[in-house]
Amino acid sequence: MTNKEEKLGKTLTFWLRHHPEDINLNMDSNGWVDIKELIQNSRPKIVFDYNELKKVVSNDNKGRFSLDSDMCKIRANQGHNKNLTERIGLIIDSQIEVTPPAILYHGTKYEKLDYIQRDGICKMSRSHVHLSVDIETAQIVANRGEVVVLSY
Repeated sequence: MTNKEEKLGKTLTFWLRHHPEDINLNMDSNGWVDIKELIQNSRPKIVFDYNELKKVVSNDNKGRFSLDSDMCKIRANQGHNKNLTERIGLIIDSQIEVTPPAILYHGTKYEKLDYIQRDGICKMSRSHVHLSVDIETAQIVANRGEVVVLSY
């Protein structure tokens, strides 16, 4: 991935997960944003075209973004901040009982291991804790620095 693609991915994450208002994006109730509007409104901050956007989405190993079936809209798949999550209706009803897999995995930085052993996994300022059904996904989620994968 080029530096420009990496920067675009991080910028898209910022806008689509946390701050669509930063560039006046109209986000629907499911988190979708019109791609033409995204490209146009982003111009003062970063310049990219449709093909560059598609490349970032398709090459993103974390699967952070989705394009709709018409390839005209984009959204973040996960990680919305609490206010945005509530606004676009992505809160999962905590009253629904679901049987989890026998083992779940949590990827984290090695430097956080002492805190987790002492306090447990905490969501901190995020809206949730990310647990994965396999080790590979847990490693990808926590891909910075030396990674440790914990199983539960």
